[in-house]
Amino acid sequence: IWITLLPKFLLVLCVLATWRIMAPAAPELRRTGAALLIALILPLFGPLGWLHYYVLPLLLLPMLAPALPRVMAVIGLILLTIVNAPEMAVMIPALHANIPLHVTVTTGSWLATLVFAMIALAKFVRPARS
Repeated sequence: IWITLLPKFLLVLCVLATWRIMAPAAPELRRTGAALLIALILPLFGPLGWLHYYVLPLLLLPMLAPALPRVMAVIGLILLTIVNAPEMAVMIPALHANIPLHVTVTTGSWLATLVFAMIALAKFVRPARS
């Protein structure tokens, strides 16, 4: 029973965190930041999380660039793109032979991206609070 309740609980928790993080932001940042976080949350905790559902978050991720050091933003985006490339599973024999490992690596990278995006947006919005 926990396998059905835990994703729903995490979905609600992440949506509430998104609201809390983005509430004090300027309207433009609030819309795009919330869109990014919701676009990450829904495929991670929704009923289906196929790879093409992550195209929108991947397109919205550059909005975090002003909140991050430039080198970190570029390296993070490149690594996330490489990890999620379907060709990676073919090029790395360990992932090609082990589908659960590939799914774990991909999902883990997007989960880390969600946490990272929440932290970056919270730090970026914080100066606007005062």
